[in-house]
Amino acid sequence: MSPTTALERLARSPIVALCGVLAALFLLYFCGTERAAAERTPGVIELELAFTEERFSGIVDRWAEAGALAVQQRNLWLDLLFPFAYAGLLTGLLGMLALPSSSNLSHSWRIASMLRNLISWK
Repeated sequence: MSPTTALERLARSPIVALCGVLAALFLLYFCGTERAAAERTPGVIELELAFTEERFSGIVDRWAEAGALAVQQRNLWLDLLFPFAYAGLLTGLLGMLALPSSSNLSHSWRIASMLRNLISWK
């Protein structure tokens, strides 16, 4: 199966819609937990970028002191799952661009607009 055929099949499947819904739910959840996070505690991204054991332990200790350890552990798991939903959505949208149709140009503009909005989020 050629890559173009695989993209076309993916674009026609409901997986793209599911990935889009999951990606949107993840983003909404992350916005809500970021606002509800304890004052001056680092987020999951800071933990992922803590390249030393001391920094990693320090971040986890600050979460424990602020009472946010359980929430941040859940956020870490969700943050690890988010790229899969986001990649599925983007791959499906690219597959839609590969679909031959009479309205391919208008389809392309809509998808390009959605991609621009997703990429520039936050």
